[in-house]
Amino acid sequence: IFIHHNHNLEKNGLYALLHEMGHVLQSDTDNYFKTIDEDIEPTKFKFHQYLNEIDAWYKGLLFANELGIKVNIKDWIKVQNESLLTYSKKLYLESK
Repeated sequence: IFIHHNHNLEKNGLYALLHEMGHVLQSDTDNYFKTIDEDIEPTKFKFHQYLNEIDAWYKGLLFANELGIKVNIKDWIKVQNESLLTYSKKLYLESK
């Protein structure tokens, strides 16, 4: 699991780590976007990639709950939305 250097465990790094764990917990169905040819259908690819990211955040939160890791939901949503914004911008720019 790779965590970007802008994250640290004292601030948002734990949430980023849990999100990456959400990716580990995903199935092939959750990774449907990887079967889409990005060159042929770039908007569809980016849309399903965005859905994949949402799912990873969801699975990461479930994982935290299963382990009894306390998550401040307001902070979680803030970090999640900041992360998802990068994917939604790509999707928006692609549709132009």
